[in-house]
Amino acid sequence: MYSIGIGPSSSHTLGPMRAANKFVTKLEANGVLGALHSIFVHLYGSLALTGEGHGTPKAIAMGLIGKDPESIDPTTIPKLLKSIEECSVLHVLEKVQLSFSMQENINFHKKIFLAKHSNGLAFMAFGADGSLLAKETVFSIGGGFVISDGFQLRGKVIVDASDKPSNSKDRPQVPYPFFSGEELLTWCNDHRKTVSEIAFENERPFISSTDKIIQKTLHIWRVMEASIIAGLSRDVNSILPGVLKVKRRAPSLLLQQVNDSADAFSLALTPFLERDKNLNQIFAGVHNGPPTGMVRDIDWISTFAIAVNEENADGGRIVTAPTNGASGVIPATLKYWLEFGQHTKSSNNSGEEEMICTFLWTASAIGFLFKHGASLSAAEVGCQGEIGVASSMAAAGLAAVLGGTPKQVLNAAEIAMEHHLGMTCDPIAGLVQIPCIERNAMGAVKALTAAQLALKRDGNQKISLDQVIKTMKQTGLDMKAVYKETSLVSPSPKL
Repeated sequence: MYSIGIGPSSSHTLGPMRAANKFVTKLEANGVLGALHSIFVHLYGSLALTGEGHGTPKAIAMGLIGKDPESIDPTTIPKLLKSIEECSVLHVLEKVQLSFSMQENINFHKKIFLAKHSNGLAFMAFGADGSLLAKETVFSIGGGFVISDGFQLRGKVIVDASDKPSNSKDRPQVPYPFFSGEELLTWCNDHRKTVSEIAFENERPFISSTDKIIQKTLHIWRVMEASIIAGLSRDVNSILPGVLKVKRRAPSLLLQQVNDSADAFSLALTPFLERDKNLNQIFAGVHNGPPTGMVRDIDWISTFAIAVNEENADGGRIVTAPTNGASGVIPATLKYWLEFGQHTKSSNNSGEEEMICTFLWTASAIGFLFKHGASLSAAEVGCQGEIGVASSMAAAGLAAVLGGTPKQVLNAAEIAMEHHLGMTCDPIAGLVQIPCIERNAMGAVKALTAAQLALKRDGNQKISLDQVIKTMKQTGLDMKAVYKETSLVSPSPKL
């Protein structure tokens, strides 16, 4: 449910990069890389309509040369792209040199929507004699996940292990399988386990070592936290890429909050404002600094969320949670609780690490329900599938670390999603900036509210999480295509 990558979009950046990488890797695995003379890529539907603003062509180029979104250094991308564009040459997997033009080899079909999913892309590889060596149609279904319609090598379909569906018999079987909130609650009740414990046990068949699961989870959190810090530490006058020329807000929001706080708190943050990345120094004076209260809570959780999503908009390193466009909600909510929550920090950080794991494992279980019961793709169900799901996941995670029962945890998830139903995805100028960045702040605040409301009751709500997931899916299906990541009805940048 969480994957480390780069901005600005999980469906339009991470997915296409992974798809391109997998396609050329399959060419090599099937022994035809040496015969490769040219590659053409075709983008359809939402990928074609907003691909330029989302960096889709650039992501595809990076995938073709063998780069992976989790390991690529974002700072190296401009230089790599400049080399491709200036020389009109691309080195597939850094092994085979091809003539390649971003304008000629990547084609946009803005009026064609493929039946299986609106985020469709097709790869075609040709030999020197013009013959078709291989082709593959791939769908970027949200959250960085991609599914293949079949890799064809000289007309014959080749089944790749990585393309098998998640419910394939060849994959490890989990001890507590669930595809609905009701099934999840049944497992929790019958085995007296929390939602996070169920999620943890279901991870064990894939990563057998308990310590490895914990360390992987903590690594994901460290990347999330680093994206907050990176977003806060940028120059206050820095501008995000794209025609909108949006000025970053997180750095100035931080300065405003420091100025509004106690002197001790301000001094505690001084090293950070000088680009010191020591997290212990950053928040050393937090608990004895600014006064507690609703406004302070909203200010900080919003600032954290905006910081992450501004990093995402700038193509920086973030964690897909569950998508890039909504990548600020979960980190902001968890960071808020770790820094400002009414809990006791242990000297060896074991208590904090336990909270991090509980939060993220719980949230992942909720995200799984939405992924399999509805969609994480704004191009399929609108922004309710991104910000809505992220808010639902964050609300559940927060309710869990606050001591909520499994019923209350699912109730928190339901409340958060209920108030995102019908949310469209209509990014101005095709950029993941307006209204995307502010929506992360709103999603985090709603998560906080949903968790608080859920913990005030016993969890026996009128509307179940399963019902709201079903409603979200149907609402997305009923939504007109122009409101699902097309930028066809958004206000003109000139306005």
